[in-house]
Amino acid sequence: MITYIQVEETPAEQTTEETTEASTADAAEEEDSQPTENENLRKIFTGGLNRETTDEEMKIYFGKFGKIEDCVILKDRNDNKSKGFGFVTYKTIAETDACIKQKKTEEGHVLGDKKIEVKRAIPK
Repeated sequence: MITYIQVEETPAEQTTEETTEASTADAAEEEDSQPTENENLRKIFTGGLNRETTDEEMKIYFGKFGKIEDCVILKDRNDNKSKGFGFVTYKTIAETDACIKQKKTEEGHVLGDKKIEVKRAIPK
């Protein structure tokens, strides 16, 4: 004995479009929520900063080398004055490497008329 069942079919175009839209949305959401590269390799230490340098000035300067995920100058808890160093985290390792390469040139890194030290941040 043979039994037949009726299966509803959807047009192939509709299924393909819906699947593509869902995949694209999932990929974009995943990309935003989780960095694909190790943060330790995307973070640089900036030392020797002028005490008057602001977070915004530092972000503008280091933004020349790539998209910045985070940028901070460390400040004293008591008087809220700059400690003279900070950290910048780029979106990709390639952008971090481009920034580090600049220090090897003759000009190096100069921010606020002061030559500053830039190197990959090493977590303790």
